[in-house]
Amino acid sequence: MNNNSLKQDKLPFCWAPWVAIQYASIRYEGGIAPCCEWQTEDVGWFRGNLSEYKDSKWLADVKKQMLDHDMEKINVSCKECITDEKVSNHSSRTWMHNKVRSKDWNTEDFQFLDFRPGNTCNLKCRMCNARNSDQIADEEGITVTKRNVDDIINLDFLKIKNVRVIGGEPSIDPKIHNFLDYLIKENFCSNINLQFSTNCTNTNSKWLNRISKFRHVHMDLSIDATGNILEYCRKGVLWPIIKKNIETLKQMCAYTFHVTAGIYNYSTIEKWFDYFLDQKYVHQYPLFGPSEQSLLALPNAIKEEKIEWLSKIDHPYAKEAISIFNMFEFNKNHYDRFVWYTKNKDKIRNESVLDLDPIFKRIMNYV
Repeated sequence: MNNNSLKQDKLPFCWAPWVAIQYASIRYEGGIAPCCEWQTEDVGWFRGNLSEYKDSKWLADVKKQMLDHDMEKINVSCKECITDEKVSNHSSRTWMHNKVRSKDWNTEDFQFLDFRPGNTCNLKCRMCNARNSDQIADEEGITVTKRNVDDIINLDFLKIKNVRVIGGEPSIDPKIHNFLDYLIKENFCSNINLQFSTNCTNTNSKWLNRISKFRHVHMDLSIDATGNILEYCRKGVLWPIIKKNIETLKQMCAYTFHVTAGIYNYSTIEKWFDYFLDQKYVHQYPLFGPSEQSLLALPNAIKEEKIEWLSKIDHPYAKEAISIFNMFEFNKNHYDRFVWYTKNKDKIRNESVLDLDPIFKRIMNYV
């Protein structure tokens, strides 16, 4: 079907299969999908070659699901966007719809690329895993299978308008450096909006000069708390250095704080939330996996205390945080796994969650 022939009442649930492509080396054992939020229980990811993807039966089937509004499947594949929209009325899906609606993007070719060539990272974040951090892979003794994604240069970058690079940590990943240098060398960068997520550990001049070549740059600053809470959640950071780096990065380009709501940081929300109330652009995202670190593991009594504290703050971010808390109901199985995971990881890293805040004594001893 020619995309221009789509009638108004046949608009797809999401435009991602038409306008976006994610190419990953490791995530879900490597492959191709419409977007970074894509999740499936049956279809999985496309495992063929990049050159075969656009005309594949796999993609045609996904497009049909979107056109038919097949919610039995969409509620699985698009779970993250559906949840984000309940919390903040914003998601990757709404962003793409706005791009198409404004005619900034056409639906004949891929306009957006999400590229994840590896897991090179310099941190061991609690909510992360070996697929996204080689530091965690080393710590856990895991060998990660990597797909060769060097054929990324075969995409038509004259048509792609937005490129997002994800690690690991993009600012230290040689594969991402080489990819961006290719776009710069071929002068594609002058027509491309660059997006990336960063843990704010790197502000060296070579990296900043590289990203400055692109038409427009937007950073997601992945900062989930401040002080010792951040240092515990993201093993390897020092808050005074991160705080200084944030100010440097904010002067470089557009940015949004990306705060992931999990049990370690949101159970101590009083200690760090004021910092974000002073920031202009903050998005809070509920953590769903690993489930033992989500708010499913937080006892309801403590959750209600946090909601009561937030209810006294007249600010949209506080209301958003309350909405996130209300999405989760305590689950004993997830709680038990949280206790086991925390004790085990603390032992490996020679640290203790009990040193962070008195609230964790209550949480860890909850019956």
